[in-house]
Amino acid sequence: MLACGIIRSSSSPFSSPIVLVKKKDGSWRMCVDYRQLNNATIKNKFPIPLIEELLDELFGARFFTKLDLRSGYHQVRMKAEDVEKTAFRTHDGHYEFLVMSFGLTNAPSTFQSLMNDIFRPFLRKFILVFFDDILIYSCGWEEHLQHLRMVFELLRQHTLKAKRSKCTFAQQQIDYLGHVINIEGVQADPQKISAIVSWPLPQTVKELRGFLGLTGYYRRFIQDYGKITKPLTELLKKNQFQWHDATTQAFKNLQEAMSSPPVLALPDFTQEFVVETDASGNGIGAVLMQHKRPLAFFSKALGPKHQALSVYVREMLAIVTAVLRWRAYLVGRHFTIKTNHQSLKYIIEQRVHTPLQQKWIAKLMRFDYEVQYKKGCDNIVADALSRRPLEGGSNYTLVTVTSSLLRDIQQSCSQGGHSGVDVTYRRLKQVVYWQHMFRDVAQYVASCDICQRHKSDNAPYPGLLQPLPISHRIWTDISMDFIEGLPPSHGKKVILVVVDHLSKYAHFIAVAHPYIAISIAQLFMDQIYRLHGLPQTIVSDRDPTFLSSFWQELFRLQHVQLNMSAAYHPQSDGQTEVVNRCLENYLRCMASDHPKEWTSPYSYSLLTGSYNGRTVDRSLHAREKVIHSLRHNLTKAQHRMKQLADKHRSEREFSVGDWVYVKLQPYRQHLLRTHHCQKLSPHYFGPFQVLARMGAVAYKLALPSHVHIHNTFHVSVLKKKMGTGVTHTHIPAGVSRQGQLLLEPIAILDRRLVKRGRVAATQVLVQWSNSFPEDATWEYLQDLKLQFPNFSP
Repeated sequence: MLACGIIRSSSSPFSSPIVLVKKKDGSWRMCVDYRQLNNATIKNKFPIPLIEELLDELFGARFFTKLDLRSGYHQVRMKAEDVEKTAFRTHDGHYEFLVMSFGLTNAPSTFQSLMNDIFRPFLRKFILVFFDDILIYSCGWEEHLQHLRMVFELLRQHTLKAKRSKCTFAQQQIDYLGHVINIEGVQADPQKISAIVSWPLPQTVKELRGFLGLTGYYRRFIQDYGKITKPLTELLKKNQFQWHDATTQAFKNLQEAMSSPPVLALPDFTQEFVVETDASGNGIGAVLMQHKRPLAFFSKALGPKHQALSVYVREMLAIVTAVLRWRAYLVGRHFTIKTNHQSLKYIIEQRVHTPLQQKWIAKLMRFDYEVQYKKGCDNIVADALSRRPLEGGSNYTLVTVTSSLLRDIQQSCSQGGHSGVDVTYRRLKQVVYWQHMFRDVAQYVASCDICQRHKSDNAPYPGLLQPLPISHRIWTDISMDFIEGLPPSHGKKVILVVVDHLSKYAHFIAVAHPYIAISIAQLFMDQIYRLHGLPQTIVSDRDPTFLSSFWQELFRLQHVQLNMSAAYHPQSDGQTEVVNRCLENYLRCMASDHPKEWTSPYSYSLLTGSYNGRTVDRSLHAREKVIHSLRHNLTKAQHRMKQLADKHRSEREFSVGDWVYVKLQPYRQHLLRTHHCQKLSPHYFGPFQVLARMGAVAYKLALPSHVHIHNTFHVSVLKKKMGTGVTHTHIPAGVSRQGQLLLEPIAILDRRLVKRGRVAATQVLVQWSNSFPEDATWEYLQDLKLQFPNFSP
């Protein structure tokens, strides 16, 4: 290349590596890896001609000549300012191209543009150009000689040279762009077909992609190509390459179909085209014809969405898809559509009922066509394309469906991921059918225990808002709660919050941690009773302090009613939760720089209440004057709040004896590192039977004695069990006040030695308390001993 003036020595700042590619004749072509240069190059969008469109121009031609330019790219000189960009490195030095090099991203478009400019007056009249492959075609001998003189003169004028050994002159059958062309039509290159038939079974995705790329080049010759290759194309998806019997059979079927492809006629654009279509439950098919000879085949397998359409809509889909696929042949010309669905003869005159049909009709409006009815027995080609059985689906066994068989079928179908009614029904419908099938599937899915426990409840928030009664006097009804998790400040880590229901006045009492019921009771007497006397009712959560026997007995003797919030429903004491949030925000703002000084003096009582527009201090000291105003404003506020809240809620009621599931949130496992399974834990447990209704929105359930959870729940965490019969009750383990599982190891079922980092470690299969053996988990023995020192594995 250096002696021929193709390259020269270079001192360019650019440099690309080289690769060698073997040619058909055994010689080698040197190519340069210009990937980095191509990434920085603005792409030339000049259109590359479609091979199918080029071949369509050959109707009526009898004589063919094929010219192949000698190193066509090397006959195009580079612009002087771009020469340095083509530089490449070898073991022998640094060089750059003076002519256009293979591998440049814009080389194909540039060369095709050049060839089109040179032969523009004669393109698609008697000459076709696809890069450096030039085909001259003529209907007669003398005409062909004249065409050759004109082409050679153009090549001489532009100093373009052809390679004699790769040229073929004045033939009546010629090999061009992988096709064999003659007066009868076009067919696939036998050498390519031989390579396909002898192709070994692909072992990798890359090999399979190469095989499908070669066969796809000839898909227009093969009936039902899309459905034949469907099992193979599924393997191209990420992490799906698993070769099995079905894919082997599909591979052999494709090789067999490719072994004897038909000769397709070339289109005569002076004659009318005919499109024959058909649709079945599996797919759609069509054939483009002229004079009863096929020009091209088309077929497509239908997915579940289109399989569910009616016969009429599937037949209409086949027509629309085929017309749009071959619009290059049909637009601007009158053509005939033949279908075996008689009602489609009047497709334009019929009333359109769905947006989908409106969309399809709009696409057909620009075409000039006539629809003819053709009986299915006469519509052989298109009918075969659409009705070709899918892999493994040709043989069916008729069975009598019994109740026990229905349960087995439905249970096996649920293994597909516990999908909804529609997906489950469609999956079953592919293999079996019985009377009232959809109704039975809907009932089965609705009563599935796994679905009911693991899937979220998408209904509006259950339970209408039930505000607490408005007090008649201040400090007769109060709420109490703890704010924990604060940093130590002067020996205090907890705040006891006491809120009056009427005036909204609050006391915040710093408490040392840990605390017991006796110390909290003493603080209550010193800070609350001393100032306001004993209340009539106290609302609190289910903190161990408030559930202790001492606390319960103390206030029973004082005739004070203790009201506990429902389990897992802090909204029962929403007023105190709001006060807690306000206090936490206040402390966060005031003590963020010195978090251990949060016990410094503060005055929550100076805040203005949102219910009455007065400060709470004034409410305390102007007692009789404002009591009536407080109650009136609170009543209005509660009414407004209930109206707003109930807009996004729904009523939910149960009867005594009903079976319900319980939602326990938060439900987390913090015992061992491998037990962080909240994401995949069931949302609900149970079912449990309803024993009694407690108020308007709470129910008492029959929980097992060993489950240490309060048995009264708000309706928002309950869901009615669908279906009859209770085969098994899924019982939650004990849950602490912090929402952590109280699991304990009870037995070691198995042992194994595994690699942990660079050392070997022992794992044991642990059965946990309140769990079944099949729920056992593998744990590291060392971690188990650290977490449970009293357990002897």
